Amino acid sequence: SFMKYFDLVICVALVFTGIVTPYEVIFMKTLQTDDWLFFLNRVVDLVFLLDVTLQFFLKVEIEQPGKYGTVLLKDRSKIRRRYLRSWFPVDVIGLVPFDIIFLLFDGSETFSGIKILRCVRLLRLVKLVRILRTSRLILRWQSYFAVSFSSQRLLKFSVTFL
Repeated sequence: SFMKYFDLVICVALVFTGIVTPYEVIFMKTLQTDDWLFFLNRVVDLVFLLDVTLQFFLKVEIEQPGKYGTVLLKDRSKIRRRYLRSWFPVDVIGLVPFDIIFLLFDGSETFSGIKILRCVRLLRLVKLVRILRTSRLILRWQSYFAVSFSSQRLLKFSVTFL
């Protein structure tokens, strides 16, 4: 279905973010808007924005308090409320385009030569918060595949390590 393919797109975007973002912060002193990497970053931002939007509508499997087992949460208002209280703040922080904010202040005479520009460049590393989404992907994949717990832990560790 659509979500299987979208999860694959999210995985590619997560790997891209995990590799490219540190490279940009360490090796690229200036950010260029005419670069293919800048365009690709905007496409990845759109993918994550779509993911945040979808999270308001996806059914969620939750544990019942005081009982064994899980229940599939289908009520949209409860899904929204749960998402707003849990992963939404983390997702929004990962969506803030600090590299574009950096572009706004890069040519400014007020901030030239001040260490604040370095801090703004380091804020681009906040995009790595997106990698926390892997735990949600793994939870969704558990229902698709019958994978042992030890294999799940190994996969989660490997993805987080990247």
